[in-house]
Amino acid sequence: MLGLDYSVEMAESGKEVLDCLAHRTYDVILSDLRMPGMSGEDLYRRVARDWPHLVSRFVAAWESLTSICNGR
Repeated sequence: MLGLDYSVEMAESGKEVLDCLAHRTYDVILSDLRMPGMSGEDLYRRVARDWPHLVSRFVAAWESLTSICNGR
């Protein structure tokens, strides 16, 4: 890409994201708005409270693959 090394980690839920953030540092958070157990909005609020430096690097979206394929 830009000659930078990077790695990607995936989490199955907002709780798992919070657990990861408690033990590692991250540059960006890409989140689904609809996750099991915690919405993306709730995750954003927790990140803003506990890791405010990541607020400007938090990206959340919700889109189904069907609507993407259909251009909606």
